[in-house]
Amino acid sequence: MLLHDNAPSHCATRVHQFLAQRGVPILDHPPYSPNLAPADFFLFPRLKSIVKGARFADMAAIQEHVTGSVIDS
Repeated sequence: MLLHDNAPSHCATRVHQFLAQRGVPILDHPPYSPNLAPADFFLFPRLKSIVKGARFADMAAIQEHVTGSVIDS
């Protein structure tokens, strides 16, 4: 199984033919997915800067440091 990210090299006809000949199932990935892009470009860098250099005993300590409170799960 292959997850495509719609890069031009992945969308080429030759690539599709090659994968079809070998029976590789393809999962298409929507371009500029709103489910992925905001977290990749805005959320994770901000979180990394907040916790940079800090040491935590457990997940609750990380949650408290980042959000100001512990989130029950």
